[in-house]
Amino acid sequence: MIDLYLTGGKVEASVGEKFKSLFSQIGVYNKKEQLGAIGGLKREELPMLEPEARKRSFDEVESGYKVNEATGEAERCLRCYRIGMIALD
Repeated sequence: MIDLYLTGGKVEASVGEKFKSLFSQIGVYNKKEQLGAIGGLKREELPMLEPEARKRSFDEVESGYKVNEATGEAERCLRCYRIGMIALD
């Protein structure tokens, strides 16, 4: 930062510093937080193409979730350790 300042560069917080500041503001993790969701739900497994069939085709290996399964997975993981994705600036 000192070098940037002395050479006339733009001095601003790094991405790491922005994350640290944001996490401290929003309280990323609180052991006592009550989310109102049932914890410990098992992950829905994706239907997969058998290994023998994979060898001889270019078909998708994972066929994807049905709508109700995808919704369940989204609800299960929505608050996974409190943050799934954050965009800074």
